[in-house]
Amino acid sequence: MSNNGVTEILMRKVDEYVDSLAPEIQPRIASELETFQQKTIDSLEDHVVDAFRALFNRDSSDRGRDGLTNSPPDAYGLGSLPFADEVAQFTRGFNQIANEAQDDVRDIFNITQEGETRSRGAEDSSDGFSGAKGFLTAAIGVVQDHLDKDSGGRPKFELDGLLGVMSNTVKEATRNPEEKARAIAPEIKEHVGAKLREQHAPIAEKFTRIALDHIKKWLRGNSSTRDLGDGAKAEIKDQVNDLVKGLGGLFKKHSDEGASRGLGDDRDREDGSSGGGFSKVISDKLTTGLAKVHREVRLEFRTILGEIEKQLFELLPDQFQRPLEKILGGNPFDSQLDRDAGSTGDRGFGDDLKATLVGKIRNLVRKLQETLRESILGVVNGGHRKFERESWLFVHSQVEQKVQQYLPKVKISVPDDIGNEGVSVGTPAQNLGGGHQAVPAPQYQQYQQPQNY
Repeated sequence: MSNNGVTEILMRKVDEYVDSLAPEIQPRIASELETFQQKTIDSLEDHVVDAFRALFNRDSSDRGRDGLTNSPPDAYGLGSLPFADEVAQFTRGFNQIANEAQDDVRDIFNITQEGETRSRGAEDSSDGFSGAKGFLTAAIGVVQDHLDKDSGGRPKFELDGLLGVMSNTVKEATRNPEEKARAIAPEIKEHVGAKLREQHAPIAEKFTRIALDHIKKWLRGNSSTRDLGDGAKAEIKDQVNDLVKGLGGLFKKHSDEGASRGLGDDRDREDGSSGGGFSKVISDKLTTGLAKVHREVRLEFRTILGEIEKQLFELLPDQFQRPLEKILGGNPFDSQLDRDAGSTGDRGFGDDLKATLVGKIRNLVRKLQETLRESILGVVNGGHRKFERESWLFVHSQVEQKVQQYLPKVKISVPDDIGNEGVSVGTPAQNLGGGHQAVPAPQYQQYQQPQNY
């Protein structure tokens, strides 16, 4: 047989050795993935409530959790920053979004309540917003006076239809944000949970294959034919010695057992190994190889999870749109609102205010979508960071156990030298607003085992 043929046989034996780890690694990663997903889904209602409180609660001390870090949390259901660098750039904080939203909410109150307040001759400050004086308050007063004095008998400035319903819903949400949140939380949990499981479906098999392919690649590139050949010869020798010992036991008395040990039997060595052979050669190399490949493996894990973070970033706003329409009374991005505001045909002075109100409601809904997305993505990101670390530890522990079958005293120490390094996945689309965008599920590239070693 040619040298190339011998080499390929030995390399296939390397692959078989490494592949024998898969039945132990993949089920453990799959089990960890299910734990991550279930605990994340279970926590979603609390995160939806946090998002509503952050946006609608006027007490700035209760606007949700800011200050996410890129460290993996101690438990699932807690938040972290994403692996995807481009997604992290869009992460703002509850307080920043909430502060911007307060201006929209205040203006919505001013537009919808000032006319009523003036007709009563007194200010109603029960909602905390109507006492705020600004350009909209003054403008409403001018409009109301104009309409009151209109000799044509035009009605006072009033809101009805979809615009009136949505305006009232916003005011109700400021009074009891938790009630509105819990009204839509079950549907959001259902939609987001389905997307979460869909995006993560191939992960256990994919992570296992990536880790083992990297280990194979390293062993093939760092194992000489002579090393492997000598190991194979030694393994055959051990097998022959065991056979000789077994046959000798059939004819010798028990007291002669010590003499029946095979020629060249070198067990009980100082290094604690229980024999030589091919497996010991590979195990010895793995004690170095695992430290060499772990950074590449983990960065590839993170790239896959970062791609999922990007996809969820783009998909989530549309998952919120339909539940939000239920509590708002309709689609705030419907063109009917523009028609109600008189955006077509002749415009009256009051129509300008209605158009402004439509814009304020839409801005507020976009901020609500953004807050929900950041709240839910934060807990997914935290789960990704913990899950990625646990997945690597499963690979590490199984390799170490495999090595210890031949080198019992070996402990493989691999420093975590990649820290909180993120990955680049490309800039995601914002997709805030209406339209129910049809964003396709991510298309994973098939991981190809390297052919050239």
